[in-house]
Amino acid sequence: MLSGIYEAPEKVKILSHVACHDTFKINQVSKETGITKCLVFRYLGYLKDIGLISREGRLYRLQDNSKSMAVKVLLNLERMDLRVFLKTHLLGS
Repeated sequence: MLSGIYEAPEKVKILSHVACHDTFKINQVSKETGITKCLVFRYLGYLKDIGLISREGRLYRLQDNSKSMAVKVLLNLERMDLRVFLKTHLLGS
């Protein structure tokens, strides 16, 4: 189910924004990511359908569940320089 959330760089940008904000609106995500409102709207609808976010009126919220935790872990791993981790923690340097 989560396999489709990383299909394009724009989707990863939206997902990163969603994971870092408690609540958000389509206009806010569009403005802060530089991605069209249409694409943001469609992708947020997909994230809602798979249970990653919820919608209350015009306000969206990241759900507190195992899917959202998995997404946050994957996004953090993407940002991490694993070479530093391997060198310091596994090799003892």
